[in-house]
Amino acid sequence: MSVAQHYTHVDPVRQHLRPGLDSEIEDTLVEMYRYTRIFASVLFPNHFSREFDKPYDEIFNAFDDSSVMKAVVCGPRGVGKTALLMALQAKKLLFRESHYVVPLSATSEMAIEQARNLKDEFKNNEQIAAMFPGLEFGLDSEKLWSINWRNPETGIIEYSSCVRPRGAEQQVRGQKYKIYRPDLLIPDDLEKTEEVMSDEQRDKLKKWFFSDFINAVDRSRTDWKMFYLGTILHGDALLVELMEKDDWLSIVLPLCDDNFVSKFPNYIPTESVPQPDGTVLLGTKDLAESFRKDHRIDVFFMEYMCEIQSTEDALFQPHMFKYAGPEEKEEDGNIKITIEELVRSPHTEAFVLLDPAKTVTKHSAETGIVGGFIDHKRHCLFIADIVHGKMHPDEIYDALFDMAAHLKSRVIGVEVTSLNEFIIYPLKNEMARRGISLEIVELQARGGHSEGRGEGKLRRIAAMGPFYRRGEVYHFRPVCNVLEKQLLGFPRSKKKDVMDALAYIVQLLEKGLRYFFHDWFDDESTYAEEGAHIEKEYEDLEDIDDEPFEHAEMIGGLYG
Repeated sequence: MSVAQHYTHVDPVRQHLRPGLDSEIEDTLVEMYRYTRIFASVLFPNHFSREFDKPYDEIFNAFDDSSVMKAVVCGPRGVGKTALLMALQAKKLLFRESHYVVPLSATSEMAIEQARNLKDEFKNNEQIAAMFPGLEFGLDSEKLWSINWRNPETGIIEYSSCVRPRGAEQQVRGQKYKIYRPDLLIPDDLEKTEEVMSDEQRDKLKKWFFSDFINAVDRSRTDWKMFYLGTILHGDALLVELMEKDDWLSIVLPLCDDNFVSKFPNYIPTESVPQPDGTVLLGTKDLAESFRKDHRIDVFFMEYMCEIQSTEDALFQPHMFKYAGPEEKEEDGNIKITIEELVRSPHTEAFVLLDPAKTVTKHSAETGIVGGFIDHKRHCLFIADIVHGKMHPDEIYDALFDMAAHLKSRVIGVEVTSLNEFIIYPLKNEMARRGISLEIVELQARGGHSEGRGEGKLRRIAAMGPFYRRGEVYHFRPVCNVLEKQLLGFPRSKKKDVMDALAYIVQLLEKGLRYFFHDWFDDESTYAEEGAHIEKEYEDLEDIDDEPFEHAEMIGGLYG
């Protein structure tokens, strides 16, 4: 009988322990049954030598929650997902909670290798032998092996379990071990890098999964589990589809945050660390930059940060991203410049764009604030600052006005659709309270409602495509990671707040009649000469003694 069936008090596992067991070992077994984290650490110290990082908590909680029957875990390769699955299988087998375990992988060879590793632990792990006496092997082949629990007094086998590894698209449905159907199915990296690029191959795998695989369990019972682990290899992959299903618990484990700060510091640090032997342990920041340098930052976002990225025909692609900053090399097509130089330049205008979320609830959109410069000489945009997240009004005001002060912007563009005076008046009131004067330009979320929810937003963002294709947008590296992640995932990006805020630059430019005209002057001296002519014209105007304009309020601002 399973330990769960013996559940009569707070320590159900005690009911299943042999008499006379050392009390310390007994207490440890009880904790191991309750918590997979402890089970893994005690029995498999070689596989879990590092301290568990915080993201593992969500996986262990799912393992230990009997109500979770289907879960999908998305994370980068190398953070120990496969070892965790081995620990879960071992726990279910050793505590007699699974009769029929099916580890799966992209090929049968890979699945057999994973099953072999588990079998080797059962045969050679001294801790298992000491804490789980009475375990013996029955069937013992690579394609199917079993373990038995024999009563030492009667010699009768009380419990039997089997492990049968399978490859993708191999038969699973309809198979039994004695009277038992599979009750623990573990697909691990079921998709292959090359095959997932084919529409036909993706459809073929999904058909098998949702017919043969998903129906392999006994639907009349609820004591089975499916845990699918993988790395995103394509925006239309099976893994992605499962992550979006309501009846699957979705656990996402990105390697780092939007600033490339590691979430698994015990596995890979944020900053690179020189080693005593002269090698360098690459940190997440340098790892990301290596992908960016090769114009493959989309691969990093997808495989390491679990973000869905568009395919080769995507509107925004990594090679379109150009960079500005004091450390940039102009021979790479970037611009070496500081924010202070942009502020002082006579050819630039600063801007700040605000796309406020309507609420700050858990499932609402996020507020996006983007700041930068319009360069009339270089005919380009510089994206110099970004703030985003779920923000309360006071937090929005602080971020907005701090950014305007930092960039010396006199103009703030605000998306006002459905908010109108409920956003404009508080902003003006806050400016008055702070004693600052900025021009607020109201921007509208135009169109899209007749064609479906979100269509207007997608068209608005798509309007940025020509700017990027022509190389007219430059990013300051430290702040634009989140923007690039969203652009590369367009139109399937999980979040769109930052790129949507930036997309309002098109409407702001149109309102202010800011266009990238033909460059009639090709050097600084010509610009200086033209400037001198303009100054002379203003000096001539000083001699004109006109009456003051009586209706000054009719004069528009910089943007109308």
